[in-house]
Amino acid sequence: MALKLLGTENAKTIKGRKKQYETAILYLAPHKISGRNTCPDSTVGCRASCLFTAGLAQGFPRINKARIRKTKLFYEHKSVFLDLLDKDIQSFKRYARKKRMRPCIRLNGCSDIGWETEFPVIFDKYSDIRLYDYTKSIKRMTSFINGEFPSNYYLTFSYSENPVNQAYAMELLKSSKGSVAIVFDIRKKEPMIKKWGGFPVCDGDKHDLVFLHPAGSVIGLRSKGRAKRDESGFVVKI
Repeated sequence: MALKLLGTENAKTIKGRKKQYETAILYLAPHKISGRNTCPDSTVGCRASCLFTAGLAQGFPRINKARIRKTKLFYEHKSVFLDLLDKDIQSFKRYARKKRMRPCIRLNGCSDIGWETEFPVIFDKYSDIRLYDYTKSIKRMTSFINGEFPSNYYLTFSYSENPVNQAYAMELLKSSKGSVAIVFDIRKKEPMIKKWGGFPVCDGDKHDLVFLHPAGSVIGLRSKGRAKRDESGFVVKI
């Protein structure tokens, strides 16, 4: 059976269907789990709380084994990986259009790879598809807000317990040039807070379409999986 890179059945992304978007996500193995570092700006807190440990992957070990296999393929056989990704995007695009949905893609489900430099051809070839990701890379986020990214690739900055990350996040919010995703110590059925640090908070668990939220806003996420036990500061107490 051919390796499938993109998946569409995610508990959060399917909520975007109410807004007429169909989302596909590429899940690789985070940090150094595969033997390669896919998250160079990760922190102790985010690694411990990574969604690699949450959702269906908790009960089905084969899911994470497949993510490791994909990651190794990316690093060891990039041309093969790119070919598979291209075919998957074509298939997904047909699938979304058949359902009369607008297709969008996240290439970093659990990783933080600079796809804009790895495979720029993807953004040119699929200029009619919205691609988006979260990142902890200040360099990548700065390039994005400076207009140096492909026009169809949207980034949201991810907040962590790192003081440099936090300072950058605050400046980004003050500039209203980008949004910041923050994991709060809020449980599943509790309401999302309305403001944080003087900035408006959007409920990021209602859907994953971060590009629909206004720049300068906080994308609030509820703690999930191991994040519920975080004491590093990665999960913000309220």
